[in-house]
Amino acid sequence: MATSYLLRNKNLLKNAKTFMEKDKNAPVQQSDYLKAFMLTILNEGLDKAYELYEDCPPGPSPPTSLKMKSQVTSYDVIVVGAGIAGLAAAYEMKRVGLTVKILEQTERYGGRIFTYTADSTGKKLAEGLYFEAGAMRLPGKVEDLSERPHFLTEGYIDKFNLDTKAFPNYDENGISNIYGLRAKTSEWAGLHFDKVWPHWKLGIKNDMWNEIQNIDEYYEKTTGVVTDQLKTWLTNANGDIEKEICEWDRWIDIWSQFTLESFLESNIGVIRAKFSDLERQDLDEETLGNLLPWSNDAVRGYSVSTYTEQLDQSLVQYLRDQLGQWWSENMHTLVGGMHSLPEAFFGSDKLDAAEDIAFKKQVSKITYSSVPSQPNDDFVKVTCYPNDTESESTYTARAVIVTTPVNVLRLITFSPLLDTEEVHTALRKNLQAIEDIYTGPATKVILQTKTRFWEDDNIQGGFSKTNLPIGQIHYVKPDPDYVNTTNQGIILNYTWKNEALLFGSLTEDQVRQEIIEQVAEIHPGFNDEMVEICIVHAWYNQPSYQGAYGLMKTTQFNNIRQLWDPMGNIHFSGENLSFVPGWIQGALESGLRSAYQVYARHVKRTTLLAK
Repeated sequence: MATSYLLRNKNLLKNAKTFMEKDKNAPVQQSDYLKAFMLTILNEGLDKAYELYEDCPPGPSPPTSLKMKSQVTSYDVIVVGAGIAGLAAAYEMKRVGLTVKILEQTERYGGRIFTYTADSTGKKLAEGLYFEAGAMRLPGKVEDLSERPHFLTEGYIDKFNLDTKAFPNYDENGISNIYGLRAKTSEWAGLHFDKVWPHWKLGIKNDMWNEIQNIDEYYEKTTGVVTDQLKTWLTNANGDIEKEICEWDRWIDIWSQFTLESFLESNIGVIRAKFSDLERQDLDEETLGNLLPWSNDAVRGYSVSTYTEQLDQSLVQYLRDQLGQWWSENMHTLVGGMHSLPEAFFGSDKLDAAEDIAFKKQVSKITYSSVPSQPNDDFVKVTCYPNDTESESTYTARAVIVTTPVNVLRLITFSPLLDTEEVHTALRKNLQAIEDIYTGPATKVILQTKTRFWEDDNIQGGFSKTNLPIGQIHYVKPDPDYVNTTNQGIILNYTWKNEALLFGSLTEDQVRQEIIEQVAEIHPGFNDEMVEICIVHAWYNQPSYQGAYGLMKTTQFNNIRQLWDPMGNIHFSGENLSFVPGWIQGALESGLRSAYQVYARHVKRTTLLAK
């Protein structure tokens, strides 16, 4: 993914570690090729990063007879969207002296980092309790100070001195109640899986039949064949970083043709027919042939028992999660709520919410012009719809970074001032890319309970699972300083896809009733009298978001490659335009990438002015 960007910008690969230089148990992720570069921006600023990494080696400027009239602008750069990508980009650009204006559609900043401290009536949650409607966890144990995969997220947490606490992503005492069969999650599969899905092993052949004991092991062995192929290719690159990047690209192009479901239901004959000998190089075809195809019971059993709803998502996105070690039984989160991170970008010598952000600004149109050889004539005009306090408004700058979710991005009109074939071709390609990127629905519902009754069953966190529409519930206790004084707790229901749309379409009272009834199937005796507060947050119903996070489909990797590079002086950012879609790390990565692109163009502009 975005390999073409990396190879066109080889200057950014300076000081990057190769696969051979890493510990064999370390995370394997594409982001690491940009790690040294990105951390230089974070720790030392865009100006220092530019001194070390400079701009990509320029090719010859195309001949042009165009002469744009230089126009006065109000800002160096406009940032559309005050989510974490926009805030990080604006913060870093302001730090080096660029004038910045953020246009935010809502009345708040933080984007899909969204922490509730009260319900819609203003009733506050108990002390130390927070409802994370968006991002809620980070990879790695809280006590593990070793190198973590999401280095930008951790870098800003350290930079701003934010406190972290444990996020138990699994508890062996959690409950699974699937089709009326109830047991501890740690015991459920051994007791009931074969009863519910008796034919799950039908696709397993030869010695593998006796070797594989459970569905989790089956999944790990099947997908492990594919991830092992990548690791072999990276090893065989022998420390040649450009070759490693090409091998990543080759591997993604091959396996992104499958969804997770279509891969599990395929067979070795399909794979041999679909891929050439070269594409199957170093693939353990014998093992894969003994594991595929999965039976219907295996696919359904894995999906329901693990609450893996999005089987139509790209196989590569699942495999990158595994390779990067982004999920584990023990993760961590922020004390005081995840919104502590976006809040930390504001303050003395940082962003100023009153000065740097214009709220309730929904962008309708971006007019732009940029000629590569004429940076001083770069111009954008961003037009916003009227709101309840003012009429249509416009802002002008040299560049714009658009960080809105893709569904919202499609509502913006892009209007080039230059009428050339090159400009119109670039616009067409970007619009095609934008149209085909998918943002998945998700709905979260919390019930603040009068007591943390689940702790009587020694459940300290993690999830319980069910086949019912609620799918899974997570148990939340107060921050460490309040855990002994606050009796209340939170049951958090987190649904995706159809279930997310289902709960998002109901009234809050209907959702409350349904959630309580279904939680009672997991915890008999649970009832409305035990609930103090209910909050529903359906991301797809939020006009300024229209979805929760980027979900990679089989067709989308080439689209994302297109959007990594600017369209003239329009730059696109967001978690789904990164190596780490769906995570804060991806949003930060894309925001810093765009900020650097803007700054590099700014340096060219100031250099020309100095002459």
